[in-house]
Amino acid sequence: MLFALAIAMSQSNVVPRGPILYSDRAPIVGRQSVQSPVAPIAVKPTDRGPGVGLWIWPGWADKTDVVRFRKTISLDRRPIHVRGWITAEVRYRMWINGRLAARGPADAGRDYDSGPCGPWFEDVRDLSRFFHRGTNTVAVEVFRSPLVSSDATIGHPGLKADFQFENGNGKTKTVGTDATWMAAPAPDLDQQGATNGYRIDLRQEPNDWREATFDDSTWKSAEFSPGPERPTLVSELAPPMEAILPPKDIVRATPGVTPNPKTGGAKFESDSGYTVRYGHILAGYVGMRVRGHRGARLLLMPNEHDAPGANRRAEIVLREGEQTFELPYFDSYSVINIQAVGVTKPIEIEDVRCVFTSYPVRYLGSFECSDPNANRIWEICRWVTQICMQTHHLDSPHHQEPISDAGDYLIESLNALYAFGDGTLARQDLKKIARTLIQRKYQSFHTSYSLLWLRMLMQYEQYTGDSETVRQLSPTVFALLDRFKGYIGKNGLISEAPNYMFMDWVEIEGFNAHHPPAVIGQGYMSALYYQALADGMRVAVVMGDTTRRFQFVELRAQLRRAFDRELWSPKKGLYRDGKPFQTTVPPNQWLPADKPIETFTTQVNTLAVACGLTDPERSKQVMQAVLGRHDLNCQPYFMHFVFEATDRAGLFNQDAKRQLDRWKIVPDTQSFHEMWDVGDLSHAWNATPLYQMSGLILGVRPTQPGFWEFTIVPHPAGLSWARGVVPTPHGPIQAEWKRVGTSLELRFVVPDGTRAIMNGASYGPGAHSATIKGSATG
Repeated sequence: MLFALAIAMSQSNVVPRGPILYSDRAPIVGRQSVQSPVAPIAVKPTDRGPGVGLWIWPGWADKTDVVRFRKTISLDRRPIHVRGWITAEVRYRMWINGRLAARGPADAGRDYDSGPCGPWFEDVRDLSRFFHRGTNTVAVEVFRSPLVSSDATIGHPGLKADFQFENGNGKTKTVGTDATWMAAPAPDLDQQGATNGYRIDLRQEPNDWREATFDDSTWKSAEFSPGPERPTLVSELAPPMEAILPPKDIVRATPGVTPNPKTGGAKFESDSGYTVRYGHILAGYVGMRVRGHRGARLLLMPNEHDAPGANRRAEIVLREGEQTFELPYFDSYSVINIQAVGVTKPIEIEDVRCVFTSYPVRYLGSFECSDPNANRIWEICRWVTQICMQTHHLDSPHHQEPISDAGDYLIESLNALYAFGDGTLARQDLKKIARTLIQRKYQSFHTSYSLLWLRMLMQYEQYTGDSETVRQLSPTVFALLDRFKGYIGKNGLISEAPNYMFMDWVEIEGFNAHHPPAVIGQGYMSALYYQALADGMRVAVVMGDTTRRFQFVELRAQLRRAFDRELWSPKKGLYRDGKPFQTTVPPNQWLPADKPIETFTTQVNTLAVACGLTDPERSKQVMQAVLGRHDLNCQPYFMHFVFEATDRAGLFNQDAKRQLDRWKIVPDTQSFHEMWDVGDLSHAWNATPLYQMSGLILGVRPTQPGFWEFTIVPHPAGLSWARGVVPTPHGPIQAEWKRVGTSLELRFVVPDGTRAIMNGASYGPGAHSATIKGSATG
């Protein structure tokens, strides 16, 4: 009943709030799951609009934070197809005939401490269901200031849109933004008016300004917005998926309020409050329909856990009568704390609407095994990955950091491929990050993430077969590797980097490993560069550049010799992180001065193994020592590399289950902490168990780009059976195995156009069964 209610509510689409639906098929809502009913269709980069729209912004709005625009469009007949190309600096919301029809744009991309890295994105939307014969009204709000951390601005606000109408008689009509659009300020929307949040004063909002019947005669004509050139690109992303998620229950209602658990609403007789709970973490907009009185205020505090004030809050000043609103940004939350202040006569919140949002996904991949807790961990990893998939892979929908965290996206994009079979968002992210690297002379704010961007690119190619994107980005790859070659110091290692961010959120000898000194950072950065050179060799092969390839081969050989010479300690049987006072780079904000210390961290030893700097015998020795430590001193993010190293050392079977059991589910949010026991509750950098379970425990991984060849090498890790589906460009791979004595019995289906390699044998398309005996399961 709860999920049927969610779908019915989604279909109603009460104005002016979301969800935005572009067809009659609403998303499929389940227990901590939302999926698209159809496959998302990526937009082709060449699918440009008619190009009649101009950048507009009123000249009087130099200090106006939000401007509203209106345009009346008359149509002789109902169009059979309408498309829109819309962008804005910084954000927009668009209504057509009073119905919320679009919001965006896809973020242009910027690094942590930089401005936008390149062209603005145009959102391409099918708007056919919003227009009718006769008079139509397009109403838009444009926000000139960033609403969240990832928003980018060059300080030159504006709106640009094209509409193309197909009438079915071979004729088309085009309309674009120009001086005929009307504009007015929106003083009711104020990001600065509430501490740590947003303020909406509904007393100042014009009634029905989104409707055709509204009199805009007092509004002024918009103007062409001159200024710096702002080229645009078509966003390749399908529209975000939106759906209403119903509340689980209401708690902590104070005297003076009567809640309605079905709608999340309540009736206030006096100043009081209550809390709406959803039962799990989510990413969504918050909206309400209220019957209130002028001057009363509602304080909304969506929070990841039930701790008012942990997230930013919103203050809503009511007018008389019925009113509807929605906050212009989404956030991550599992509860909404609501307080009413200044109540002098009854106020009724008719409903509290949570509009879930994410990139549109379908649950094409699956995993199930004999351990129910592991199954739940896989599902939660899928969910937190999904809520971080917006117009780029977020670190979390709470922080919404700019596109500066390639280490996070590496894990998230792998999960997206195993769980959803979709690499479109990763492709757009890879291109945006490439533009930030060019902007910053080939070093991202987090220095190590520059190299992990390349690792993300090559794993994207391996899983999707998209070598064309590799070709497009090859100049950036080669320039990046050349830049890091310049960081090699007199000791033959990366010891001349400007800093060594990001290593891990741990403390090492009194240093924060977020940005350690060179004495701690040399080894791990050198290991990542060693892996990046291998990735560069693959790019050189794709490009047919044999000269580059042999240069990278030789550089890897030199780096490996230096790594062993400078860092290996026979006495310890481990690699040291570095040697003190090897760098000539002066200390700076992100590079502490060296101290005469010697450390042998989990991080450098793990990466030495994971990146192939050790032979098999030493790999096992090193990882046995690392895994034997009482505390690995690494956070869930770095466990992605620990699992890779453990597999490479042949120890995954004996240790993986113990490590996976460290992921503790927070009951109220049904998610994990960013770090083991602290941090936000919507982070996906800690979601590597999904990739490990599908790729290693189930055992399905590609050996050739695009999965035309793949291996099935199960790693039972103490489990008695496992089964699952791995989506590929050729179709789903179905696999299952179970223990029978000391052997594994397997059944699997190989898609057309591919082959599976297992235990030395090759299997063509179709259903197969096989047995792996004894130690072959390792």
